[in-house]
Amino acid sequence: MVEKELLIKKLQDIAITQGVYRSFSDFCNLSAAAISSSCGNKEMETRYLDLAKQYDKDTLKKYMECFAILAIVIEKEPDKDILGELYMAMGISAGKMGQFFTSQHIADMCAKLSYNRKEVIKEVCEKGVIIVSEPCVGGGSMVLGFAKAIKDLGFNPQKIVFFECNDIDPLCVNMSYIQLALNGLKAVVTRGSGLNGEVIDRHITPAILKSEEFGTFPMRVERYGNKIEQMKIF
Repeated sequence: MVEKELLIKKLQDIAITQGVYRSFSDFCNLSAAAISSSCGNKEMETRYLDLAKQYDKDTLKKYMECFAILAIVIEKEPDKDILGELYMAMGISAGKMGQFFTSQHIADMCAKLSYNRKEVIKEVCEKGVIIVSEPCVGGGSMVLGFAKAIKDLGFNPQKIVFFECNDIDPLCVNMSYIQLALNGLKAVVTRGSGLNGEVIDRHITPAILKSEEFGTFPMRVERYGNKIEQMKIF
């Protein structure tokens, strides 16, 4: 895809002075902060401004262009871990802790094996909603694969699925949050430990914040209600 190649080229241009990992990481950080702050998250707005101060106008413009291109790529190729694919294509894994992201076709297969088709249909018909928890979300390939599987069943994941995601790695949190948000999915993405319950920060996608159906998830309303109230969305 032309747009994907262009996105890689622009990030590599920035990497000439910043290094490939920082170029990619800061792109994800700025993009996640922009989305979250647009929903009223003041903490992320401050993070965005602090990070933006480190760059000149031309570099920030390139990052904004990269975000626009990413949105186009995701629109053309929904339910895919595009950022994980870019991470691997740019060779970042070779020099940064040997981190790898699962190929989407493998994630799609795993997602289909993770649920019972009849049970999912029954759950949707009876409750109108499916809650999916992913304690180690990575770039989001598994949850995006599940969204695709729901589409294959004839349902709209934007309307009936709520994703509850977690990861300890800030880059993974940003990557998955960006892609869940740009795919229009309802999700809460938390950075913290899945073992001791520690929460460092939390991001709520625009789709869930703006949805009148949020009350469909009473347990989640109780859990995240204070956070939403602080964001002054409703």
